[in-house]
Amino acid sequence: MNRLQTKYNDQVKKELENELAIGNVHQIPKIEKIVLNSGVGKAEIAQAQAALTKLGLDPGPPDGVAGPKTKAALAQYLAREGLPPSDRVTPEIYRRLVP
Repeated sequence: MNRLQTKYNDQVKKELENELAIGNVHQIPKIEKIVLNSGVGKAEIAQAQAALTKLGLDPGPPDGVAGPKTKAALAQYLAREGLPPSDRVTPEIYRRLVP
């Protein structure tokens, strides 16, 4: 079990039970999935692809899909800018590419 799930089970569930005056433990909400970094959507990836093209790189067509060409162009851009490598368009990278 990961750290966040353990904290939820050991601490948050008890606090919810007390705060909401829940009598039945089955009424306490459960965590189905934890997403820490969802990145950006297809529209933002397409805009980033267009920006990479304007910078003279070849990310392929601006289709919103981060395929091999987009990842290679992104790696070239990050290396050129002296930024740490990434295989995805993060919100931070998107803000740098599309001001």
